[in-house]
Amino acid sequence: ATGSIADAASHLADAGVELTDLRVAFFDFDQTLTAVDASRTNKSVRGGDDAAAFMQQLKAAGVPSVIVTATKPNSTNCHAIAAELRHLDLENYVNGATVPDAAALKAELASWGANETMAPGLLSLKLSCLLVLNTDRYLGDLPRWAFSPHGDNGDHDPEDERGPLKYRMWMYDPDLGPSLSATHTLSPLDDLLLCPVACLRTYLRRTQHLRTNGAGHEHDKLFLALAGDSSVNSEAAATATTTGNTTDGEMGSSTPFRDDPSFTWMASALDPSGEPTCPGLHEAMAELLAKCGVSKSDARHFHADPASVVDIADGARIAQMGDIICAAYNKPEAIKHWLHDHQKRGMLGASMRTTSMFVDDNSDNAFGVYMAFAHPELQRYDGQLQKELKTPELPAGPVPTGPAGELNIVMHSCWLPPPPTGKAESADDMVRGLVQQLAGTAPILPSAVASSTNSTNTNSNSARKKPVPKKLGGGGGGALGALFGGRGGGGGRRSAAVGRRRSAVG
Repeated sequence: ATGSIADAASHLADAGVELTDLRVAFFDFDQTLTAVDASRTNKSVRGGDDAAAFMQQLKAAGVPSVIVTATKPNSTNCHAIAAELRHLDLENYVNGATVPDAAALKAELASWGANETMAPGLLSLKLSCLLVLNTDRYLGDLPRWAFSPHGDNGDHDPEDERGPLKYRMWMYDPDLGPSLSATHTLSPLDDLLLCPVACLRTYLRRTQHLRTNGAGHEHDKLFLALAGDSSVNSEAAATATTTGNTTDGEMGSSTPFRDDPSFTWMASALDPSGEPTCPGLHEAMAELLAKCGVSKSDARHFHADPASVVDIADGARIAQMGDIICAAYNKPEAIKHWLHDHQKRGMLGASMRTTSMFVDDNSDNAFGVYMAFAHPELQRYDGQLQKELKTPELPAGPVPTGPAGELNIVMHSCWLPPPPTGKAESADDMVRGLVQQLAGTAPILPSAVASSTNSTNTNSNSARKKPVPKKLGGGGGGALGALFGGRGGGGGRRSAAVGRRRSAVG
């Protein structure tokens, strides 16, 4: 055994903490939840079934598992972490890692018949769905899909009917103005009824007569607007409103994106603006997804990127997708942001729990999170001492206990040293030594000895390259190098020797 997050359970139990006491569990990703083999090419769950079982136990106890990585804060990295969680079969334990089940939607689209004879509005909606399903684009991106690059794709060459298509997107920079993105590739599928390339080629052929060469960026768009006979549409809308009936494959009558031949394409872009909204297309997609049994929460993944970059307190920036957070060097701030956000929303039965945990293979990160939550507790304790010094004639008050700070959290910060086949941590040796002392895995040296030891410049580059001590890289429960309790709570004089009462030794 190489040790894993599962070892945290026994250490928490030693500190008198049950899983049902936890509000949330925060985990680093690489080398904490994952491990690589000796060749460093194959990634797996660190701790295997034991780690997965621990995450299942957390879920059963109503404890969210939140990933907080040091990767650059952007949506791409959020999606990459989610994809790895799915690859490791851990996606059901982390909110934001799953993808909606599109089987019913695909079956519905296939039932609409041939692209060549489909009503214009329905073909536009089908093409939108297939592009969302088969690219990394979302419905909100599609009105920026450029038309002009398709002129170089052999779109009208019958011999190349099944070949891939190149496409580009219009990008709008407030300083540089509109420009075309890099070229991307749309790949075909064997099933013609669900092939995005076949559907796009048909759409291009059926709208070719409305295209204008050399159109400006406002109208150089793939998707064209739809218009119809207003009197016919009004009568149809009134009938549908009265009866509440629609035919198979037909969307609600409030939108032109339905099986209604009275609507046809216009020689203008669906939305020529730099920041298109296209409410009618979003409404049609929402109705279609609801018809196919896709929940509202899952439907959001079709309309817009679920990952977003957020500026949080103290000037920090993170990217977040559900409970996946890319925080760069701002892990303490990211954790506080998550706690504050969910405290504001409320977490049902977990909202009154005051204990949380954090696990990371890097000692700097473990210590940084520890100190971020210990600070308000130490401030409270210092305030008590100052009060006693100012009024020595009065009897000493009770030692402050319980959670401290606005987040009302006792944080247990865990250092899980890197696995034997992993990459040695890049951390401050002095901080790591302090972590080992607080955890009881190294003696607390007298000041004279400590001064002599520090004279060797433990922060030098050569010192940073030293491997993790073998005694901290062992297997099983011993691999969990440090578990700190009392951060942000637990209180009083126990905090003066912070973590010593609740520390677990590896």
